[in-house]
Amino acid sequence: GPSRTSTGTPAKTIFKRDADGQWKSVPLDSAAFDDLRQASTEPSAAEPQVPDFFLSKLKLDGTVTDVGVTMTADVTVKVITPERWLRVTLQFDQALLIEVEHAGTGEAAPDLFHEGHEGISWLLKGQGEHRLRMSLRVPLRKTPEGGQLQLQLPSLGIFTGEMELRIPSSAVTVPVREGSGVRLRGMRTDGNATIVSADLTGDRLDLRWNVVLQPTESMTLEPMDITLRLMKDVFELTAHQEVQF
Repeated sequence: GPSRTSTGTPAKTIFKRDADGQWKSVPLDSAAFDDLRQASTEPSAAEPQVPDFFLSKLKLDGTVTDVGVTMTADVTVKVITPERWLRVTLQFDQALLIEVEHAGTGEAAPDLFHEGHEGISWLLKGQGEHRLRMSLRVPLRKTPEGGQLQLQLPSLGIFTGEMELRIPSSAVTVPVREGSGVRLRGMRTDGNATIVSADLTGDRLDLRWNVVLQPTESMTLEPMDITLRLMKDVFELTAHQEVQF
């Protein structure tokens, strides 16, 4: 039968490949019989590339201490390719890995024999969602104004990570700089601590904060009145001092 468009009406042209392999439009009334037999009314679409896996979630929850930052990193990896071990680069280059928990489909194992990069990588096998919870200890750089946290992160592609960092001071400012990989969402105080919430927009975290020193109240001492009295064989000394804040 005659060629038709997607709306059901007869097509007036067909597509055929030329000598260079390119699709060309040919009028239907001038097409040869072989063109009608071999050509299509639409060129076939190229097959999209599908990754073996992708990271869909990263959430960091950290607490600043005197010696560093204790941190929990929740990473979700979606594996597309079945029945093959895949190496997932997670970075966290400066961190010490304390513990890892794996949940979801398939299997997981530490990558003990890969030396092509610094940081942490993990091996996953099995189609579906893999969830890794990693306990980390991250070095803290102390500055005259406060502190600085630097960490290499996994690449999330089109997704955005999240972070909450607890700093032991209720008077903190966070000067977010271009290229820091951080987009500040908010800050709140919890007792004597400040909790910083931020989006992670890149594969490198560089967060600095300043601790604002609270001014101390001034104190004024009034002149002291001293009275000395002799009572029989005993001296009685009375002192009176006023202090004003």
